[in-house]
Amino acid sequence: MMQDPVLEKMQQLMQKYQGQPDSTPAARSLVTGNAVPVLRNIVKLGDAIPPQRDTTDAPFLSTTLINTLHSQIEQELQAQLKPLLAEHLQRVLTQAIANSLPELQQQFQTLIHDSVQHALDRQGLPTRDKS
Repeated sequence: MMQDPVLEKMQQLMQKYQGQPDSTPAARSLVTGNAVPVLRNIVKLGDAIPPQRDTTDAPFLSTTLINTLHSQIEQELQAQLKPLLAEHLQRVLTQAIANSLPELQQQFQTLIHDSVQHALDRQGLPTRDKS
């Protein structure tokens, strides 16, 4: 049966304080006069830490999952933003047309007047407005 490295270290530590002989440096430091052992004398750095598993083989999110999530987020944004943008664009366009309508009316009147004037001049008909 295989034990956890942390449990093995704890078992060794308990044996040291119960008076069972141990030949580790930590046990020798206790015998030589240190009443309270220093932690680095009991457990060496990294002894009780389980090895990290290699994550390079298994990425956290697969490319397919990322693409699926991206597509779903894009669809949701379009569904939520389309009505808001359409309403805003409608207001802006209505205001722009209302602001430019008098100028457009004046330009159309001038264009029509000039076209009629030109057509009458080509036919040689007299006009009231000879400026």
